[in-house]
Amino acid sequence: MRTILFLSALLIGSVGYAQQMQDATNKDRRPYMTATYHIHSIKTRDYEQLRKRMLKANDRLKDKVMSSERFRTEQKKLYHLYGDTISQLFDKGRSRTWSRITQELERYQMLSEVKLTPRDKMLALHKLEGEWEKEREAMWKGSDTEARKQAKEADMIAGLNGEIRKLLGTDVGNWYIEYKTLDLMALMNMDKYKTSYKNGHTIAEIELKYRKKRADILKTKKKYAEKEVESMKNDEKKEQEIFASVPADVANRWKKVNAAVLDYTLQNRYGLNQLQTTKFKAEYNKYAIEEYKILNAKKLSPADRYARLDKLGDSFCRKVKPLFSTENYVKWRGWWKYDFERRMKRKGLI
Repeated sequence: MRTILFLSALLIGSVGYAQQMQDATNKDRRPYMTATYHIHSIKTRDYEQLRKRMLKANDRLKDKVMSSERFRTEQKKLYHLYGDTISQLFDKGRSRTWSRITQELERYQMLSEVKLTPRDKMLALHKLEGEWEKEREAMWKGSDTEARKQAKEADMIAGLNGEIRKLLGTDVGNWYIEYKTLDLMALMNMDKYKTSYKNGHTIAEIELKYRKKRADILKTKKKYAEKEVESMKNDEKKEQEIFASVPADVANRWKKVNAAVLDYTLQNRYGLNQLQTTKFKAEYNKYAIEEYKILNAKKLSPADRYARLDKLGDSFCRKVKPLFSTENYVKWRGWWKYDFERRMKRKGLI
């Protein structure tokens, strides 16, 4: 669930899609490479050939079906291998300046060589994200409640995104944030749908595209029923595009998982078996009915609605607690509390 929150927060304020940004041309990149790595024009031309080979090898890797963990390991090996070759080209092996700028990560290489981000900003970004990650890990090891940690992480990510936009500029900052988001979603999709990085990335792009369309629908002043109809059509178009864009077996796995998201989440994230999942859903259905009644009780004040919903939620959590292991219940309960407070704020009850 931390990954879901991380993805949601990464997208705050982003516009457009990373893959729509046009690559810098070889002609544009050569003076950048000369200035960044202090190399002459012949070496920049030689590097372009190396770059093409590396990107093709990376592309072949993205076509293979494997776990996200193995993909990350193989990609790191690939970047390290080319880092050694490039260091020989640039500095005759004396130093690894290219590896320092790119950190042998695709997102940094693309930010550097597609957006031609200056060396000082690249190094500043490495420092910013490195310090932020240390702070994040320390926060999760701290003594705050699980719900409070969820809220803190959302605030931290929003803050990081803001600092990235200040450092890189709004347009490039948004491009970079979305590039990271799509990468993380692609890795999740590899495991979720048993597919390649490339298919996982394609699904991620489509999902983000239709998520934005859905948000636009909800922002309109149309009646609730009209919004529901448009949202259903939006979901249908998303499904059609996914089936047209990835192999049928992958699309069918996507459809199966997304037709039962709660089942997938409970079983894969919180360790419930099928019987426990069925019991959880039965209790949740009872909760949802009572929640609906309270939300639509016109005689109740916002404060009364919140108090009753809070009590109802606590009762629901007590009923499903025996279904979880102790550790997983703490994680799930923290997410429930965090999500409950968010929903109450959206409904204007707190």
